[in-house]
Amino acid sequence: MMDRFALAYREQQQLFLLDKTFLVDTLFRVGGLATLCGQFVVQFFCRPALAVVLTLVLLGLGAWLLWASVRRSRADWFLLPLCLIPFFFLAASLSENAMHFSALAAWLLALAVLWGFSRIRARRLFWGAVLTVVLYLAAGPAALLFAACAAILGLVGRREWVMLLLVPLALLCGLGALWMGWTPTLATAWTPAFYYDLDATMPFAHWAAWIALPLVVAIAAVLQPHAVIPPSHAVILNEVKELARMRSFGKPQDDRNTPQDDRKACQDVKKRWRALALGSGLLAVAALCAFLIARWFETRQPNLTYEYEYYVAREDWDGLAAACRRHEWIPHTAQYLNLALAWKGTLVDDLFRYDQRGPNGLVMMGGDRGIENSQAHIMFAMGNYAGAQDVAFNTLYSTEGICPEMLKMNARIELMRGALDIADKYLSILEKAPHYREWAQSQRRFLHDDAALQADPLLGTGRRSWPAIEGFSMYESPLVELLRVVEANPAHERAVAYALAYMLLSKDVQSLATFVDRYYGTPALQTLPQPVQEAVLFYSEYARNVGGTDIYGPEWCRSHGVSPLTERRFADFQQASLPLNGKAPTTYRGTFWYYLMNTQI
Repeated sequence: MMDRFALAYREQQQLFLLDKTFLVDTLFRVGGLATLCGQFVVQFFCRPALAVVLTLVLLGLGAWLLWASVRRSRADWFLLPLCLIPFFFLAASLSENAMHFSALAAWLLALAVLWGFSRIRARRLFWGAVLTVVLYLAAGPAALLFAACAAILGLVGRREWVMLLLVPLALLCGLGALWMGWTPTLATAWTPAFYYDLDATMPFAHWAAWIALPLVVAIAAVLQPHAVIPPSHAVILNEVKELARMRSFGKPQDDRNTPQDDRKACQDVKKRWRALALGSGLLAVAALCAFLIARWFETRQPNLTYEYEYYVAREDWDGLAAACRRHEWIPHTAQYLNLALAWKGTLVDDLFRYDQRGPNGLVMMGGDRGIENSQAHIMFAMGNYAGAQDVAFNTLYSTEGICPEMLKMNARIELMRGALDIADKYLSILEKAPHYREWAQSQRRFLHDDAALQADPLLGTGRRSWPAIEGFSMYESPLVELLRVVEANPAHERAVAYALAYMLLSKDVQSLATFVDRYYGTPALQTLPQPVQEAVLFYSEYARNVGGTDIYGPEWCRSHGVSPLTERRFADFQQASLPLNGKAPTTYRGTFWYYLMNTQI
């Protein structure tokens, strides 16, 4: 039920900074304490296993705080399964990334205040009102949960009707926050939408935990004074006799148990059996709730970006490729897979070992070139640093805070551009984040050592790859922008690889032959990858038979890196495909020829 990669992705949505201005600005706003606590915890989510453990611990702490608030004595352990039910629903809500982790922090603050309030004996309305107002400022609409639960406990346990005034007081706090401009809408001032992305519509499923919590408090308050069906009289009698025997063992005759002692022992046994029966029933209800929630989330489409971005952030390209292979082909998955192959240096060589269905599985096309992290990563790998910077800057901020990977990308690109003052500002921010401090400090040496920057494999290549003629980024086709990068720096291996892969997946063999004719022998194209050999051989044959030109004839092919073995395989392929009416035989799966004849784009 709990997606570890969805939890880990939260760390990429917000950057916790040990900075006085950041801490004060976050703290002094509605729900600021909950937001700050949530961000402090989320900074440790860079490890998915740790993210799951921390989340489960906090959910368990919340259940314990709820149980400690509603129990009458320490013997009321049978209420604990009941107290788990709201947190099953809350755990389900947290599996959706649009629900902020500050929601859990706000719940913990509200339940901690409820637990403390349950210990107050005098001036309860006054202290309840003070705690409601303070809690709303610190945790947001979770103060409504506290007010409702405190009113229920006061009404059922103490007959304090006046405690119902806490609920309208909490609602007035929301109206005040709206009037002061601290919250944008009444829904965010009163409901869990406060903890949800502002630009998204919150499904009603996220109300489940908020409805379940006051219901559980009411059920716990009502159930405690009543008994359930006791066990048989014979069982109780045996239990009483055993208790009496153990209590009277070794006592003087005059100090033996009285009938009053026996009745008390009988009541103790009944209470124990009552607790056992009720606790077992509630545990069954909690288990049923967990099962239903798990089944509900099984039917939901998982967000694969969470898993892919985890591997990208750690530059684990083998892990990213393996993750992409586990899922069905969609352009988004193919783009991440090809990104992993590009950073591994095998994009063109391994291109047709995987399912490919056109250039939209390589880069974002036309109107699909949305502003999102994946596009920034792809354009950065392609060498289109201007486009990558544009996307990275626009995705730098989320509704929860700063994206650290986009901040790192902006810092690198500014170093490539030579904008050292701007790069210094980005690095200064990252140095205030405990998890990124070491990386930021390692990049500082490039601010004052241009020779080291030029020698760096990544930054030096980027410095040399800016086109001589400036233009709008993401204005023309990806191939046109790629060709400008290659023209500026023919040694940019990933840019050359992406250009070759784009033309291969587009089946643009004429442009591919022209590209090979111009750049073969340059540092990034000393030898022709096997798929490119297959493509230029096909175009050579096509140009002679259809175009009537022998410019790209056999001699040209051999002088541009096509091996004799590839020529023999092409002849065999032509013979094998003749009886198949234009289809390539399956024995050639994994070649450009098979892709050319069997894949529709």
